[in-house]
Amino acid sequence: MQNTIQELLDQDNELSILYVEDNKFVQDSTMDMLEIYFDDITVADDGQDGLEKYIKYHQENGKFFDIVLTDINMPRMNGIELIEKVKELNDRQDIIVLSAHNESENLLQLIDLQIKNFILKPIDLDRFQKVFGHVIEIIHQRREFRKIHKKLAQAKIEAEEANELKSQFLANMSHEIRTPLNAIMGFITLLSEKEDDEQKLKYLKIIKNASDSLLQIINDILDISKIESGKLTIEPYNFNPYKDLIEIAELFQAKAAEKHIRFSIKYNNSMPEVLYSDLLRIKQIFSNLLSNAIKFTSEGSKVKAVVWYKNGNLNILVKDYGIGISEDKQKSIFEPFTQADGSTVRKYGGTGLGLTISLQLAKLLGGDLTLKSKEGKGSMFHLSIPVPVGKEEIEEEEDVDSLNLSGHILVVEDYEANRMFVSIILDNAGLTYDMAHDGLEAIEKFKTGKYDLILMDENMPNMGGMEATKEILKIEETQNLEHTPIISLTANALQGDRERFLAAGFDDYLTKPIEPELLLKTLAKHI
Repeated sequence: MQNTIQELLDQDNELSILYVEDNKFVQDSTMDMLEIYFDDITVADDGQDGLEKYIKYHQENGKFFDIVLTDINMPRMNGIELIEKVKELNDRQDIIVLSAHNESENLLQLIDLQIKNFILKPIDLDRFQKVFGHVIEIIHQRREFRKIHKKLAQAKIEAEEANELKSQFLANMSHEIRTPLNAIMGFITLLSEKEDDEQKLKYLKIIKNASDSLLQIINDILDISKIESGKLTIEPYNFNPYKDLIEIAELFQAKAAEKHIRFSIKYNNSMPEVLYSDLLRIKQIFSNLLSNAIKFTSEGSKVKAVVWYKNGNLNILVKDYGIGISEDKQKSIFEPFTQADGSTVRKYGGTGLGLTISLQLAKLLGGDLTLKSKEGKGSMFHLSIPVPVGKEEIEEEEDVDSLNLSGHILVVEDYEANRMFVSIILDNAGLTYDMAHDGLEAIEKFKTGKYDLILMDENMPNMGGMEATKEILKIEETQNLEHTPIISLTANALQGDRERFLAAGFDDYLTKPIEPELLLKTLAKHI
């Protein structure tokens, strides 16, 4: 049932009307009806007058009339010409035509102009209310749509801003945790190399395992953020499935042995020698499945893994005989920050992100990760992803001990423990170096010294690494100096950071925590 004009105007009575009519008698009688419902009415005596008032209203108010009510036959400019001009200015203008019975010859022209609302003279009150009610309802619907669209647009902006704030928070968090972690893990490596005491080596191993766990938590949080924002990309390359996947399994042999868990892996002999996919992400999924299997399996039990290749698909199955997952919890186990129940978190730890990330990675790889489990009996996860056969590549891996490095390095780092860690690596490699505590000091040292390479941190007081690098590049350009390679040593490890640093002029990019061997190999590429 159509609402009455008054009911519609109760929702919004701020409607403006342009009424165009040359006949004074008709004009007065129509105004009597219009004034019952509307306050904002502008009257024009012909088409030309109507057009001028239409334009003036828009100029003064920044909007058009809500409704144009016009006669057809008028001097100077008739109603059809007026409608054509109005449509040129506003093709969505709502128009009602007042037409006499003898003006039917104009009907086709009006239909061509997409005019759908007519009131015949003499005006019938019921017809007047019906036509105006219909037009007002359309205006209200359009306004409501605009409000909804505006709210959605605002919500989108707020969501994007929130996502940007979250990304910035994650970047800052990553930096603040990775920076000290770089020193911790670096010194653990250096101490382990020089330590023979088994008890001390045991303590160092415990510290390293705890550091590795912390780093994995950071990486998990960053990965779920990348996945949610659609910024995590798959980067396929050729790899040896037997060598690389067996290596992962061997890493967990020791963890299984610590709990007296029998860990066995069965490997299909018909596996191609080379496959082509994102090995890093496959290893990430496999590692998470094995880690969970060992974590949730009690001492003295067993864990099995099976790896095979069939019909172009790489399959990895991991089965444990641990606590299992109840049927009602299996539906939510792949959701972020979810574990079977609160007691699981208290007893076993973890963030509840591993399986979420693993499932999403499986889907990004074009496959799936499925679960079969029975509470108290154990769980079985099956990863299946399409992986084409690859081409064998011969890589010449240079032994770090054979590297013959020489040169003078500028190390730019504000964190004292990291400066000490890098200095030990450089000392052991026979390299000389100067230290700068921030970007400003780095620029001053660059102006007065001569360096073969610069190691540049990013987040530092006074001036960051990226800004300092741009200034150094400007100095090189204006003074026509030979380029000094600049390597970023940064705790910024979000998706796109590498590309951002390289685009800013860095020659290479390393993330913290820094592996001494990788640092030396990177130096060898540039000096």
